[in-house]
Formats: sequence, C-alpha cells, structure tokens
Amino acid sequence: MAVGQLNPHAEKFFSSIPKAQDGYETMSALKQHFAENGMDYDSVAELMSDDVRFVEFMTNGLKDVAKKAKIQVSPTGDRSYILDGETGPLGVVSARCIDDNLQYLSDIRNNVPYARRMYRSRGQLPSEKSLYTLGFQDFGDSWLCESNKENKTSGVPAFDGQYCYSYIYAYGFPMVGWGICTPSTCTQDEIQAVYAIWWFVLGARESMFVVSECNSPNSQPWRDWDIAFLSIMAFMVALVMVGSSYEFFFHKRVLKNKVLRAPIKGAEENIYEETMDEKKMVDSSVDDPEAIKHAAEVKNGGMVNGGFQHDEKNLSHKPASLGVAERGEVQEKKPKVNLGWAILDGILMSFSALTNLPKMLSAKKSSSTLAALNGIRVLSMWWVILGHTCQFYYGYFANPLQTYEIAYSFGFLAITNSTFSVDTFFVLSGFLVTFFTLKAIDSKKLQSTFSWGVFYFHRWWRLTPVYMAAMGIFVLLMPHFAEGPHNEGFHDYMRNACVNVWWTHPLYINNFYPWPYDLNIACMGWTWYLANDMQFFIISPIILVILYKSRKAGLALITSLMAVSLSSLAALTWYYGYTYNPYGTQPPYNDNLGDNPLKDTTYAKPYTRIPTYLVGMVTGYFCFLCETKDLKTLRRVYILIGWFCALGTLFGVIYGVWGGTSRYIEQWESVLYLTLSRVSWGVGVAWMIFACLTGYGGFIGVFLEWGFWVPLAKMSYCAYLIHSVIIFSGVVFDKTLYHFNYMSLSYTYVGNIVFSYVSAAILSLVVEAPTMCLEKVMFGKFKTS
Repeated sequence: MAVGQLNPHAEKFFSSIPKAQDGYETMSALKQHFAENGMDYDSVAELMSDDVRFVEFMTNGLKDVAKKAKIQVSPTGDRSYILDGETGPLGVVSARCIDDNLQYLSDIRNNVPYARRMYRSRGQLPSEKSLYTLGFQDFGDSWLCESNKENKTSGVPAFDGQYCYSYIYAYGFPMVGWGICTPSTCTQDEIQAVYAIWWFVLGARESMFVVSECNSPNSQPWRDWDIAFLSIMAFMVALVMVGSSYEFFFHKRVLKNKVLRAPIKGAEENIYEETMDEKKMVDSSVDDPEAIKHAAEVKNGGMVNGGFQHDEKNLSHKPASLGVAERGEVQEKKPKVNLGWAILDGILMSFSALTNLPKMLSAKKSSSTLAALNGIRVLSMWWVILGHTCQFYYGYFANPLQTYEIAYSFGFLAITNSTFSVDTFFVLSGFLVTFFTLKAIDSKKLQSTFSWGVFYFHRWWRLTPVYMAAMGIFVLLMPHFAEGPHNEGFHDYMRNACVNVWWTHPLYINNFYPWPYDLNIACMGWTWYLANDMQFFIISPIILVILYKSRKAGLALITSLMAVSLSSLAALTWYYGYTYNPYGTQPPYNDNLGDNPLKDTTYAKPYTRIPTYLVGMVTGYFCFLCETKDLKTLRRVYILIGWFCALGTLFGVIYGVWGGTSRYIEQWESVLYLTLSRVSWGVGVAWMIFACLTGYGGFIGVFLEWGFWVPLAKMSYCAYLIHSVIIFSGVVFDKTLYHFNYMSLSYTYVGNIVFSYVSAAILSLVVEAPTMCLEKVMFGKFKTS
C-alpha cells in the first residue's frame, strides 16, 4: 500500500494514473492475457482496424453459430437461439436480435448511412499510441450511436442504436475498454452472448473474456424498494407544499380563532414545557453551531416554528374574558390553548418552507462568540469536495500522462492531503460538545437521567433521518437518472455494497462492520466520518463530567486516551509497513496486509482517529474557562508566536512530505509522520479557534466571521451527505473520458460546490428542517386540566 493509511483516497487516485513506464507494462500484460486465451493480440487488433475484413468476420461468425444453435420456441411463438460455446452455453438470444445484427452488418457492407454512423461511433482497442498517451480506454461516441433511431415508415433502420461499453478484466482490474454500438432490440445479456461468439471464433477460451454493459432503457428497472422510497420522498415534498400553504393562508387565522378564542377550563398551564436548555444539545460538527439551540427554542415563551406561544405570560393578545375575584377584584381569566390545534399547527408549520427557508438563508450572526466556526466549517467542507472531485474521477482520465505530471507537482499536495479537512471537523465536533455541554452542566441543566437521554436522542434524531434520505437517493434513485458507459456496473456495485450493510449506518457502526472494512467498496464510503463522530459523542459525557468535577483528573484522562490512541496508531503503522510517501513511489515495508491489501486498519477506526477530537475537547474546555473566569490578557508577542507556530504546523503537515519523493524513507520516519501528522494538524486548528473566539484572530478572524459563511454553514451537513452523490452523478453520466488539467478541474470543482449546496438546500427543506422542528413537537409535554 503506497500511501498507506495516511490517505487511502490519495492512493486510489494515484494508483489509477499509469506511470511513464506503465504503458509498456500494461501493453505487455494485455498481450500476455490474449496469449493465455489462445489469441495473438496484434492479429486481433489488425483485424478490428480493417473495416471490410472485420465486418465480414463478424457476419460469418454469427451465421455459423446461428446455424448450429438450438432453436427454442416460446408459448407465444417467439423463436430464440440457444448459443453454445466451447466451455458451455453462452445464453439464449432472440431471433429478432440475431436478425437485426445480421441486417446491421449487411447494411455496413452496403454503406447504408445509419449503419456507417453506428459503426463509426465505436471505440478502438489500444494501439501503439497508448504507449505514449497511456490511454487504454476509448469510449467512442455514445451520442452518435444513440442518435440513430428506428424509422417506422421505411423500416431502415428497424431499431434504435444502443451504446454498450466493453472491457477486458484481467489480473484483478479492467485493463482496457472501448465503446460499441448495437441494435436496441438486443438486451445486455444477449449482446454479451453475441459478442462472446466472435471472441470464441478468434480463439478465446473464456466465455467472459470481454464484458459488455449497455445503456438499455431496461438496464435499471424500477424495483419495489425504489418505488417505495420515491413515494416517501414525494410524500415529504407534498407535506412541504401543504405546510407552506397552511402558513400562507390559514396560520394566523388559526392562531386567532382556534386558540385564543377557545378557552379551556382549568388552571393556567404552559402547552409546551421546557425540556432542554438552548445550549445543551450539541449537533454534528459539519452543521451550523446555531442549530445547537434548535431543540430548545421553546424556552421562556419560545414558539414552535413561529406558531403558538409556549408561555402564556408572554401572550401579546388581550385576554378573551374577565373574571371577578372572591374579594370583588377584577382578574383576568386567561384563555386556554386548544391542544389539538396546537399539535396540528406545530406539525404543519414544521414543514413550511416559508418559515424554514428564511431561517436557512439568514446571515444573521446570533452568537458572535462562535461566528468564526462558520468560516472554518465551510472552507473545510469545500476542501472535502475538492478532494473528492479529483478522487472520484479516477480511471476516467483521457490524458493519464498529463494527469501524472500535474498530480506529482508541489501544489497538488493540497489536494492529495485533503483528508486533513476531516480532522478539522473532528476538532470542531470535540470543541462544540465540550463547550456547550460544560455550560449546561454548570447551569445545572444536565442532571437527570431524562436530560441525558434527550442529549443522545437529539443527536441521533438530528443526523439520521436526512442521512437515510441521502442514502436512498444515492442507492435507489440515482441509478435511474444517469446514463453513461459505467452506469449499470457502478450502481450494481453500490447496491450490492449497501443491500446487506445499510442497517449499520443508522447504528453508526459502519466503520467496523463488515470487518475489517474497505473504504473502496463500502456503502457510502465517505460516511465513515459520521460513525466515528457519533462514537466519540457517545463517550464524551464520561470525560466531560470528570473534567468538570476535577480539572486534573479530566485532563489526565484525556492525556491517557491520547497516549493510548497514538501508541495504537504507531504500532499498527509499523506492523503493516505503511509509508507516508504521497505519490506511491515507495512500496510498503512488508506484506502483512496479506490477501486484502486495501483493508482499513487505521484510517476509519475510532481508536486511531480520536486524538484530534480530544484536541477539540481541550480547546472547548479552555474556551469555557475563558467565558466563566477572568483570565489574563495575552501579550502580543505570545499571540504572534502562537499564530506563527500554528500556521507553520498546518503548512508543514500538508507540504512537508514533498522532500520524501526523491529519497528512500526509513520506516521510523514514516511511523513518526503518520502518527503525529493528524494530531499536529488538530493543534494548529485548535489555536485558530481559540484565538478567534477570544479576540486574537486579527484579519483571519474577521474573514472567518464574515456573514457570508453563515447560511452555507447551516447547509454543511446536508452538503456533506449529498456532495458525493452529485460528483458520482456527473462521473457516471459523463459519456466521454475526463480531460484533466487545472482549468477543467476548476470548472468541475466550482460546479460541484454549487450543485452540492443547491441540492443540500432542497434536502434540508424537505427532510432536515422538518425533522428538526418535529422534535420540538415530540418533546412538548402538553397538559390538560
């Protein structure tokens, strides 16, 4: 494993870029694979490049096999051919498919325009040119193929053009691939069988020597789960429309007529009791810190989504009636809220976009002391998107050699090491949990078992519904809205990865099961972060209660956890022989990974990733002390030293590996860097947070507190969930190879950011915001007389 567990995503990216010498190695391996299957590669390539000979060869081969095939007649009278190969049956092919292929080949020989168009849309086998461009894929032109439509008047053609992608899979990976164009009357399985005929005639010994995947309309049929999830999402959209209409037309009228004029006998009571303090609950670090208040806005007269007042002492309306006291004094008899209307109003208003959208887009900084976190959060999210934009295009490069030169440049290290952005989120999460939970403990708001139960439930409810919605979009819906050379194979791969392990995601154990876990084949592989973050959140109260009661004991516990985690990381790094070389120019020090070289041993495991979270906890603790106690003002020289060390550390972590590309790295050096790089990054980010929140941020603090970041920070969690879906959609939908350079990367990257946040806004309005608001209704203790 070249890059080891420092950045498996970078390894995946760089391993997909052939080195300069790999052109000859790949071509040699390709020729050897042909030879092992009884064929001479040069002869096959020469035949396929000769139009006349190749079409004649395909025609004769198909006719000969069709003559020898068994004929099968269905109850409806439809004929099919049972095609046999040297190693067994190839499949059942309809007579219509065979006839249309023969007609297509005949029309090529007769220079019929549609047939020539279809034939010219195909790709080619790699040639000598591939030795110098390192390009071993040729998609052809899918549009040219599919632009040929059936002419129902003349019958020429009698079918549509259907684009398929063929590739040769050998030695554990797809070596080469090229596009082909076939009649649409053939299914993908029939095309696989028909083309296997020609490879058998050429001498192939394996029935699956070449695999073909087609963009047929029925290649991704709608399954029951797809329809069920689509129905659920449609229902959620309908609720948003109903809730918005309710607020626009009826909300004020209901408040006036159904609540304040419907007094209920009995003592005065609040309809929604306070269940949690406004800063007790701590949300995911990829979310807006202001959302921490969301679950408890009802305190002291707050309203459910702009609806009913929760404290009748604050009702702005005049009382509906007056009463006479026993001593003759006139007293107000306050109206009682209609409980049924209160619940219904709360539910409908939870889905109202007229309320949720302004909240989402508001740039108001309601908590100026934490405003700097907005900028850190958004910039880190953009960094994540940048890294994934490059990573997910691996294997789709039209210019591998140029990509090789760009990726091995000094500046590209910012993309190679983009996974440090995740450690920034761990620091933020640890900080927020500690800062707000300590404040809640200090104000005696977190004492009862119920309050701690709500502490956990709020986090789970806050993250999970929209998380599952994003998974459904990715696994169930996205396959139906993309057509590209790898569409079917990609989505079949993802569905198979998710079908048996989806349940691990709402339980947040998807970084452990299935053990040992492989990020490259995981269901929604980028969500390993959420599992770690939830696991850290679960154990945080133990640490924080001890820290609050005894500073020495709490800091000792954090230090011990840090030491154990770093020791585990160092031991695993040494045992598995990981090297920190970012470009894969140095092999691992041993082969202890065995048969599964891509298994995850340190990257997504909580026992190796917790140090940066602990750094955030320590930062949150000291910021808590700064708010509750008067601390001495730091001298300017200390501030400058702090910023110099922090920025120097951040720069060194990202670019310090540059020198390692030109020499052999000793194992102890790799272990030292892989063990300390992430925690060092966390310390640098922690200083930025501490300095900005205590007034020492300077122009950096002003920039990070900019109001522009506020609405984007509120959408960060949904953007985190949906951005990979957007990027994958672009990759799978693209019907040409991707020409990689800084200009094309810039356009793609900016487009991914825009579409990710627009999609995040929609996902938030439909799922995230309503579920957050419904939590208030769920925890409201409505009382009756």
